[in-house]
Amino acid sequence: MTMEQAEELLDCLKQTKSSPELILKKLFTYGVEGMNFLYQVQPDNKHICDFCKEQLSTLPVFLDCIIEQNSFEFKIYLQSECRKCFHNIPIVTIDGYAKTFCLSNQVIEECRKAIENPLPEIPKEEKLSEDWAIFSDYSFMKKPYAAIQTFQRINGRLPRKIRGCLRLLLTPTERVRDAFDKEVKFIQCVNERSKKQYKEELERQQELRAIGRGMVALVEKKQREITEFLLDLGYCTVEKK
Repeated sequence: MTMEQAEELLDCLKQTKSSPELILKKLFTYGVEGMNFLYQVQPDNKHICDFCKEQLSTLPVFLDCIIEQNSFEFKIYLQSECRKCFHNIPIVTIDGYAKTFCLSNQVIEECRKAIENPLPEIPKEEKLSEDWAIFSDYSFMKKPYAAIQTFQRINGRLPRKIRGCLRLLLTPTERVRDAFDKEVKFIQCVNERSKKQYKEELERQQELRAIGRGMVALVEKKQREITEFLLDLGYCTVEKK
Protein backbone atom coordinates (compact mmCIF):
# COMPACT_ATOMS: atom_id res chain seq x y z
CA MET A 1 0.00 0.00 0.00
CA THR A 2 1.07 3.57 -0.58
CA MET A 3 1.39 6.07 2.23
CA GLU A 4 -1.57 7.98 0.82
CA GLN A 5 -3.77 4.88 0.90
CA ALA A 6 -2.72 4.05 4.47
CA GLU A 7 -3.48 7.62 5.60
CA GLU A 8 -6.85 7.40 3.86
CA LEU A 9 -7.76 4.29 5.84
CA LEU A 10 -6.60 5.83 9.13
CA ASP A 11 -8.66 8.95 8.45
CA CYS A 12 -11.65 6.74 7.67
CA LEU A 13 -11.21 4.92 10.98
CA LYS A 14 -11.26 8.23 12.87
CA GLN A 15 -14.46 9.28 11.11
CA THR A 16 -16.27 6.03 11.85
CA LYS A 17 -16.90 7.06 15.45
CA SER A 18 -19.30 9.73 14.25
CA SER A 19 -20.30 7.96 11.02
CA PRO A 20 -20.11 4.17 11.54
CA GLU A 21 -21.58 3.50 8.09
CA LEU A 22 -18.20 4.51 6.62
CA ILE A 23 -16.90 1.10 7.73
CA LEU A 24 -19.06 -0.52 5.09
CA LYS A 25 -18.77 2.33 2.61
CA LYS A 26 -15.03 3.08 2.49
CA LEU A 27 -12.90 1.09 4.95
CA PHE A 28 -12.41 -2.00 2.77
CA THR A 29 -11.76 -0.23 -0.54
CA TYR A 30 -8.31 -1.80 -0.91
CA GLY A 31 -9.37 -5.40 -0.30
CA VAL A 32 -6.91 -7.90 1.14
CA GLU A 33 -3.98 -5.47 1.01
CA GLY A 34 -5.94 -2.90 2.96
CA MET A 35 -7.19 -5.50 5.41
CA ASN A 36 -3.64 -6.67 6.11
CA PHE A 37 -2.76 -3.09 6.98
CA LEU A 38 -5.82 -2.68 9.20
CA TYR A 39 -4.91 -5.83 11.14
CA GLN A 40 -1.86 -3.94 12.39
CA VAL A 41 -3.97 -1.04 13.65
CA GLN A 42 -5.63 -1.09 17.08
CA PRO A 43 -8.20 1.69 17.28
CA ASP A 44 -9.08 2.38 20.93
CA ASN A 45 -6.68 -0.50 21.79
CA LYS A 46 -9.07 -2.98 20.18
CA HIS A 47 -8.67 -5.53 17.41
CA ILE A 48 -9.86 -3.99 14.16
CA CYS A 49 -12.72 -6.51 13.86
CA ASP A 50 -13.92 -5.84 17.41
CA PHE A 51 -13.80 -2.11 16.74
CA CYS A 52 -15.78 -2.44 13.50
CA LYS A 53 -18.45 -4.64 15.07
CA GLU A 54 -18.79 -2.31 18.02
CA GLN A 55 -19.22 0.77 15.81
CA LEU A 56 -21.66 -0.89 13.41
CA SER A 57 -23.76 -2.08 16.35
CA THR A 58 -24.52 1.57 17.19
CA LEU A 59 -26.41 1.99 13.91
CA PRO A 60 -30.22 1.75 14.32
CA VAL A 61 -30.46 -0.66 11.39
CA PHE A 62 -28.46 -3.25 13.35
CA LEU A 63 -30.53 -2.93 16.50
CA ASP A 64 -31.23 -6.38 17.99
CA CYS A 65 -28.51 -7.89 15.78
CA ILE A 66 -25.29 -9.77 16.42
CA ILE A 67 -22.51 -8.96 13.96
CA GLU A 68 -19.72 -11.42 13.22
CA GLN A 69 -16.75 -10.39 11.06
CA ASN A 70 -14.15 -12.34 9.10
CA SER A 71 -11.83 -10.03 7.19
CA PHE A 72 -14.20 -7.77 5.21
CA GLU A 73 -17.14 -10.19 5.37
CA PHE A 74 -19.88 -9.60 7.91
CA LYS A 75 -22.60 -12.03 8.99
CA ILE A 76 -25.69 -10.57 10.62
CA TYR A 77 -27.76 -12.61 13.09
CA LEU A 78 -30.88 -11.69 15.00
CA GLN A 79 -30.06 -11.42 18.68
CA SER A 80 -33.37 -12.37 20.30
CA GLU A 81 -35.24 -15.66 19.86
CA CYS A 82 -33.67 -16.21 16.48
CA ARG A 83 -30.18 -16.50 17.94
CA LYS A 84 -31.39 -19.06 20.46
CA CYS A 85 -33.13 -21.24 17.86
CA PHE A 86 -30.88 -20.74 14.86
CA HIS A 87 -27.21 -20.95 15.77
CA ASN A 88 -24.86 -20.14 12.90
CA ILE A 89 -27.64 -19.13 10.50
CA PRO A 90 -27.21 -15.47 9.48
CA ILE A 91 -30.08 -13.49 7.97
CA VAL A 92 -27.69 -11.35 5.88
CA THR A 93 -24.08 -11.72 4.70
CA ILE A 94 -22.23 -8.56 3.67
CA ASP A 95 -19.05 -8.29 1.58
CA GLY A 96 -17.47 -4.96 2.48
CA TYR A 97 -14.92 -5.14 -0.36
CA ALA A 98 -17.17 -6.25 -3.25
CA LYS A 99 -19.99 -4.02 -1.92
CA THR A 100 -22.50 -6.83 -2.17
CA PHE A 101 -24.87 -8.53 0.23
CA CYS A 102 -26.85 -11.75 0.29
CA LEU A 103 -30.12 -12.41 2.10
CA SER A 104 -30.49 -15.84 3.67
CA ASN A 105 -33.99 -17.32 3.86
CA GLN A 106 -32.98 -20.40 5.85
CA VAL A 107 -34.51 -19.12 9.10
CA ILE A 108 -37.78 -18.28 7.32
CA GLU A 109 -37.87 -21.64 5.52
CA GLU A 110 -37.26 -23.62 8.73
CA CYS A 111 -40.01 -21.73 10.56
CA ARG A 112 -42.51 -22.33 7.76
CA LYS A 113 -41.50 -25.97 7.53
CA ALA A 114 -42.06 -26.43 11.27
CA ILE A 115 -45.51 -24.82 11.02
CA GLU A 116 -46.65 -26.70 7.92
CA ASN A 117 -45.11 -30.15 8.43
CA PRO A 118 -46.57 -32.73 10.83
CA LEU A 119 -44.70 -33.49 14.04
CA PRO A 120 -42.09 -36.26 13.75
CA GLU A 121 -43.33 -39.79 14.35
CA ILE A 122 -42.24 -41.81 17.37
CA PRO A 123 -39.43 -44.04 16.11
CA LYS A 124 -39.96 -47.78 16.07
CA GLU A 125 -37.66 -49.66 18.38
CA GLU A 126 -35.08 -51.91 16.82
CA LYS A 127 -35.31 -55.50 18.01
CA LEU A 128 -33.00 -58.46 17.95
CA SER A 129 -33.24 -60.39 14.72
CA GLU A 130 -34.51 -63.95 14.94
CA ASP A 131 -31.03 -65.12 14.06
CA TRP A 132 -29.76 -63.63 17.32
CA ALA A 133 -32.84 -64.38 19.43
CA ILE A 134 -32.04 -68.11 19.54
CA PHE A 135 -28.99 -67.24 21.68
CA SER A 136 -30.93 -65.27 24.32
CA ASP A 137 -30.69 -68.11 26.84
CA TYR A 138 -27.66 -69.84 25.44
CA SER A 139 -25.84 -72.57 27.37
CA PHE A 140 -23.74 -75.64 26.69
CA MET A 141 -26.83 -77.86 27.01
CA LYS A 142 -28.69 -75.79 24.41
CA LYS A 143 -25.97 -75.99 21.78
CA PRO A 144 -27.70 -78.81 19.83
CA TYR A 145 -30.98 -76.85 19.71
CA ALA A 146 -29.16 -73.70 18.53
CA ALA A 147 -27.29 -75.75 15.94
CA ILE A 148 -30.56 -77.13 14.54
CA GLN A 149 -32.07 -73.63 14.39
CA THR A 150 -28.95 -72.33 12.67
CA PHE A 151 -29.07 -75.19 10.16
CA GLN A 152 -32.66 -74.27 9.25
CA ARG A 153 -31.89 -70.56 8.88
CA ILE A 154 -28.73 -70.75 6.78
CA ASN A 155 -29.43 -70.17 3.10
CA GLY A 156 -27.47 -72.26 0.67
CA ARG A 157 -26.56 -75.82 -0.09
CA LEU A 158 -26.09 -78.61 2.43
CA PRO A 159 -22.27 -78.25 2.83
CA ARG A 160 -22.68 -74.63 3.80
CA LYS A 161 -25.40 -75.48 6.33
CA ILE A 162 -23.21 -78.20 7.86
CA ARG A 163 -20.20 -75.84 8.13
CA GLY A 164 -22.34 -73.29 9.91
CA CYS A 165 -23.58 -75.85 12.43
CA LEU A 166 -20.10 -77.22 13.09
CA ARG A 167 -18.70 -73.72 13.59
CA LEU A 168 -21.37 -73.04 16.20
CA LEU A 169 -20.86 -76.37 18.00
CA LEU A 170 -17.07 -75.84 18.15
CA THR A 171 -17.24 -72.21 19.30
CA PRO A 172 -16.83 -71.86 23.10
CA THR A 173 -20.11 -71.03 24.85
CA GLU A 174 -18.68 -67.87 26.44
CA ARG A 175 -17.66 -66.45 23.08
CA VAL A 176 -21.21 -66.90 21.78
CA ARG A 177 -22.62 -65.24 24.90
CA ASP A 178 -20.20 -62.32 24.55
CA ALA A 179 -21.19 -61.83 20.92
CA PHE A 180 -24.87 -61.95 21.90
CA ASP A 181 -24.36 -59.40 24.71
CA LYS A 182 -22.55 -57.03 22.30
CA GLU A 183 -25.44 -57.27 19.85
CA VAL A 184 -27.94 -56.51 22.63
CA LYS A 185 -25.93 -53.44 23.70
CA PHE A 186 -25.68 -52.28 20.09
CA ILE A 187 -29.48 -52.49 19.68
CA GLN A 188 -29.93 -50.59 22.95
CA CYS A 189 -27.59 -47.82 21.78
CA VAL A 190 -29.41 -47.54 18.45
CA ASN A 191 -32.76 -47.18 20.25
CA GLU A 192 -31.39 -44.63 22.72
CA ARG A 193 -29.97 -42.52 19.88
CA SER A 194 -33.28 -42.71 18.02
CA LYS A 195 -35.22 -41.61 21.12
CA LYS A 196 -32.81 -38.74 21.78
CA GLN A 197 -32.96 -37.56 18.17
CA TYR A 198 -36.76 -37.78 18.18
CA LYS A 199 -36.98 -35.78 21.42
CA GLU A 200 -34.66 -33.05 20.06
CA GLU A 201 -36.55 -32.82 16.76
CA LEU A 202 -39.93 -32.73 18.54
CA GLU A 203 -38.85 -30.00 20.99
CA ARG A 204 -37.32 -27.90 18.21
CA GLN A 205 -40.38 -28.18 15.97
CA GLN A 206 -42.75 -27.36 18.84
CA GLU A 207 -40.63 -24.35 19.75
CA LEU A 208 -40.53 -23.16 16.15
CA ARG A 209 -44.28 -23.60 15.83
CA ALA A 210 -44.75 -21.39 18.89
CA ILE A 211 -42.57 -18.54 17.59
CA GLY A 212 -42.59 -19.29 13.85
CA ARG A 213 -45.01 -16.73 12.45
CA GLY A 214 -43.66 -13.94 14.60
CA MET A 215 -40.10 -14.95 13.72
CA VAL A 216 -40.80 -14.89 9.97
CA ALA A 217 -42.25 -11.38 10.26
CA LEU A 218 -39.29 -10.24 12.38
CA VAL A 219 -36.68 -11.62 9.96
CA GLU A 220 -38.42 -10.19 6.90
CA LYS A 221 -38.71 -6.76 8.56
CA LYS A 222 -35.04 -6.72 9.55
CA GLN A 223 -33.95 -7.89 6.08
CA ARG A 224 -35.96 -5.07 4.48
CA GLU A 225 -34.34 -2.51 6.78
CA ILE A 226 -30.81 -3.80 6.11
CA THR A 227 -31.48 -4.03 2.36
CA GLU A 228 -32.63 -0.41 2.21
CA PHE A 229 -29.63 0.71 4.27
CA LEU A 230 -27.09 -1.14 2.10
CA LEU A 231 -28.65 -0.03 -1.19
CA ASP A 232 -28.29 3.58 -0.02
CA LEU A 233 -24.57 2.88 0.54
CA GLY A 234 -24.21 1.68 -3.07
CA TYR A 235 -24.34 -2.05 -2.39
CA CYS A 236 -26.06 -4.57 -4.63
CA THR A 237 -27.63 -7.93 -3.90
CA VAL A 238 -26.18 -11.28 -5.00
CA GLU A 239 -27.66 -14.75 -4.97
CA LYS A 240 -26.60 -17.18 -2.26
CA LYS A 241 -23.67 -19.33 -3.42
